[in-house]
Amino acid sequence: MTLIPEDIERLLNKMMDQLDTDPVTEANVMLLGFDAQVKLRMCEMLTQIDVATFAFGKIADFFSKTPAMVQKYSTIILNLDAIDDLIYAVDTLYNFRSRYPEIAVVLVSSEVRGDDLGRERAAICDATLRAPLTTQRLKGALQNAISHRTGSHAEH
Repeated sequence: MTLIPEDIERLLNKMMDQLDTDPVTEANVMLLGFDAQVKLRMCEMLTQIDVATFAFGKIADFFSKTPAMVQKYSTIILNLDAIDDLIYAVDTLYNFRSRYPEIAVVLVSSEVRGDDLGRERAAICDATLRAPLTTQRLKGALQNAISHRTGSHAEH
């Protein structure tokens, strides 16, 4: 079988398309603890960055119904400012990460100094964003968080 240049170009384009696939567009995201105004803005941002599916939930459900939630979503975005007991939240996130290392977790808070996409908080999350969010920062955090989970979740 001989490949002609058009076939080679078509194969290369197909391979490049597969490599360029943005993991965010395949994400199923659950957002927890956001008020009505922020929910509207989050819907706009997630739609702009082509997130596959997203839904809003209650923080209480995350703490009490985690297994059911895990089966449906690949990524969780949690508003830390909506949680009264931060120590309990950290403990819950730590336990969640040890039980479900494949789920990406992004934390949002107006109380953090700045965005953190590093591995310093890997025991509880993949990324931390300072509120208020921008579309570009949210997209970067989601890409980073998802890549941590798909590329290295066996490490944790």
